[in-house]
Amino acid sequence: MATSLWDTLLPELVVHIASFLSANEVACSLRLVNKFTSEHCQGGKLVWLSQSVPHHAFVKRWGDERYAGGLTFEERKELLCLTARSGVIANLEFAVAVVGCPLTSQVYMAAAESGHRDVCIWLEDRGCPRDEKAAVKAAARAGHAEIVRWKLLQFPSFSGSALDAAAGDGHRALCEEMVAAGASPGDIQSAAFEAAEGGHVELTEWLLGLLKERNLGQRFDRESDRLLLPAAHGFELPALQRLYHSRLGSRAAQKKFGTRHGPSMVAAALASATPDWRAKLEWLEAETGCRLDEEDMESFWVDFVNSAMPDALGRVTLLRERGMLLEGWCFHSAINHSNLPLLQYLISEGMLAASDIGIVDLMEMASEKGDLAVLAELLAAGGPIGPGVVRTAAEDGHLHVLLWMAGPEASPDTTEALQEALLEDPNWLTWRAAASGSLELMEWLWERGCRQFDEKAFTAAVGAGNAALLEWMVARGCPMSSEAYLVAGRQYDMATLRCLRRLGCPWDPDTFIRAVYDNDTSCRLEVLRWLEAEGCPVDWHAAWARLQSRIVNRNTLSDVSEWVKGHLKA
Repeated sequence: MATSLWDTLLPELVVHIASFLSANEVACSLRLVNKFTSEHCQGGKLVWLSQSVPHHAFVKRWGDERYAGGLTFEERKELLCLTARSGVIANLEFAVAVVGCPLTSQVYMAAAESGHRDVCIWLEDRGCPRDEKAAVKAAARAGHAEIVRWKLLQFPSFSGSALDAAAGDGHRALCEEMVAAGASPGDIQSAAFEAAEGGHVELTEWLLGLLKERNLGQRFDRESDRLLLPAAHGFELPALQRLYHSRLGSRAAQKKFGTRHGPSMVAAALASATPDWRAKLEWLEAETGCRLDEEDMESFWVDFVNSAMPDALGRVTLLRERGMLLEGWCFHSAINHSNLPLLQYLISEGMLAASDIGIVDLMEMASEKGDLAVLAELLAAGGPIGPGVVRTAAEDGHLHVLLWMAGPEASPDTTEALQEALLEDPNWLTWRAAASGSLELMEWLWERGCRQFDEKAFTAAVGAGNAALLEWMVARGCPMSSEAYLVAGRQYDMATLRCLRRLGCPWDPDTFIRAVYDNDTSCRLEVLRWLEAEGCPVDWHAAWARLQSRIVNRNTLSDVSEWVKGHLKA
């Protein structure tokens, strides 16, 4: 065997060279050179699709039907987003060609948010849907000045939103550029609020200074109390105190402010992401004479459930000490964010009995997330593993939850509940599992006797868009129906449509007409063209009549109308 240059290099030199390469270059190229590089470049085993991937490796992976064909429709769309985020147009072009699903506004957003103007232009040239305002805001939040400049030249009316986004994430240089380009006083004021909410003290002060320089301070002073609300959320205590005393100098002004906005400001401090949230809360209570009020807590609870708030347990403990009604909010948050310390505290305090959410519902919520640690905690607290937990795990493709229930550490009651669900209605369970698109889960159920496939299960699998799963089901005798073409066509899943043809899925005389319009849904022209080209029966007069109903229902597409009309004239 011929010796390559790499075989002659000193080991230390190879490692040194690797230090200059990206993790993806090491994983996809350097580690494959010889045995030494494979053994000594251990840091590069993972490939991050959101970063630049060598084109040869990308093509090798996603050009292989074993990998691309095993992705669900949602996973294929995510592959496009991740590839757009990487900025490698050659890879994105290849991905678009093989995944067989449409470009979406999320793909464009990923490119804009990552600062890849060339990718954005490439996507625009191919008609990618986009929300221009959302894209420029995403770019501004990430501090990508080139994208922001480019987009504001096209859409100058978005400048205020872009300035808000940049200020909220603390991009001072970008804010300075947009202000210099002619930001209005109202935009500057709004940006100051966003900067305060984000905790960017110096940026907030700079924006306030601009308002003062432009002789707008008096006008702004009338609204200064509103600035203190986002500052209570974003600023640490010393900065908040400085702003508070500078904006509300007299005790009379402070008292008036406390009466109007004290409870809301205290609630904002409670929701704050700063480490000193408790100190801020206590200082504000003392300063304004207001305490937490349940009527002002709704926005806090929404944030608490939807975001992984730091020191969540400390906040709940404080509220509990003050006699607040915590209801089911805390359990929602603990399960949503896998917060075991919080969940253990809630259980130890006996709050399961007081919660407006039953433990069965909590078990199903944890199963839906596939969170074994939370499931085990609830099980230890007396939560039952019922059929609903099994069904929820199956519907979301969480095979690991079912394996846990069938494993050696599972209790007899857990194993019994699993067997009950498998025997009670295997058809229904199979349908749910098929909708998840997980081939591994379907194989596991098959091995345990769930072998009664029907057309409903097949159609559910079509919606998930995993070609490997569809092929597996058909190979085991699963019946197919023409409805499958409509399910795939309506979500513009060309890869699944082609798979259905390969599998010999039948269509009926109404397939094309229903693809034109049916129950407020329709297929794109590209799908209709494909159906015709593949031999789907077409009645052009019936299609035109159906198209008129689409027009009546305000769901028309001019390109489809022209295409059908052209066939009628032929």
